[in-house]
Amino acid sequence: MLSDVCSKRCFVSRMFFAVLVLSVLFPLSVTANGGGSDSTLVSNAASELAEKETALRKMLVEKARQYVGVRYRYGGVNPGNGFDCSGFTSYVMRHFNIRLDHSSRAQSQVGRQVKLSEARPGDLIAFRRSSRSSVSHVSMVVSNSDEGVVMIHASSSGGVIVQNLNHSSYWKRRIYTVRDVVSSTLEVAQLPASLSDASLSAAALKELESKELSSEDRALLTALGQQIPFLLTR
Repeated sequence: MLSDVCSKRCFVSRMFFAVLVLSVLFPLSVTANGGGSDSTLVSNAASELAEKETALRKMLVEKARQYVGVRYRYGGVNPGNGFDCSGFTSYVMRHFNIRLDHSSRAQSQVGRQVKLSEARPGDLIAFRRSSRSSVSHVSMVVSNSDEGVVMIHASSSGGVIVQNLNHSSYWKRRIYTVRDVVSSTLEVAQLPASLSDASLSAAALKELESKELSSEDRALLTALGQQIPFLLTR
């Protein structure tokens, strides 16, 4: 009988030890097989998005720089015919599945407003001529350093050019808002395998080219006395 008691106690002890070992080893096996806590998964997802954002901002600038020297054309939305300011930014963004209206005023309202000092590559800067006027121009940030904020834009006087805001009192004093349109579009944004124009689908290009100018932009240009009759027939 004493032996039976000892046997039962030994069995219970062995079972307790086995459960203790399993409770220690099982979480390790889950982690080793790709599992993990919710906090780990969230951290990994955040890291992936951060990497995507860094790559996206870099590629946006590289793509925009490809068109330096392309002539300015009112209403233009492609490098073959020329760009206007919002046509340029919307064309570049469209390569990454980021859709912007062909309107500087509309683009000044998308995304999240940030300080100029916090501007990052790919952000948009909107301008207006005075505190009483509507937004009339938009550009894309190339870089932001101690030397100043560098932007790329389709200028009516020089086509697509790169400028440092610190070297242009004209543009710097006309800044209306800086918009981060990249962070809010990371879920839908795509990183193309190539930055060539061929990577833009025919359907996407047709969509861009078929868009009419906004009524706000037409009214603004008319009010400024810059409207040319043949443009009304577009």
